[in-house]
Amino acid sequence: MGEQALAVWEQGLRFDGQSGSGHQVAMDGALEDGKGARPKELILVALAGCTGMDVAAIMQKMGKTMARFEMSAEGDVTESHPRVFTAIRLRYRGTGEDGAAANFVRAAELSFTTYCPVAAMLKQVAEVSYEVYWNDRLIASVPTA
Repeated sequence: MGEQALAVWEQGLRFDGQSGSGHQVAMDGALEDGKGARPKELILVALAGCTGMDVAAIMQKMGKTMARFEMSAEGDVTESHPRVFTAIRLRYRGTGEDGAAANFVRAAELSFTTYCPVAAMLKQVAEVSYEVYWNDRLIASVPTA
């Protein structure tokens, strides 16, 4: 069997989600005073987390350390329903020794093109691009093919 998830309705538009590995996530579609993340936001969180974990693991395997690393993702959606992503932009932002910059770019490339299943799925339905920053400098930018 593959991955699993459960969503239990609480009230209004609020659901408590549970991953197959037992982790909880609050979801809410309410625009004001929502008590959780909107499901579409969680897709971007999943993408950033998936590719970010790859990069962290690859950098570790390369023997390169990072002082700080963060991922961001933003998406454009269609005007009409269902409001699906049409374009997604990822930003890999790392800091550390200048000599690790090329490794960081390579780690991002490997994740984006080979390892991250969330990126692979989303690239089937939206234009996904990324930028790589090291020590606050843009060092690589990759549009979709």
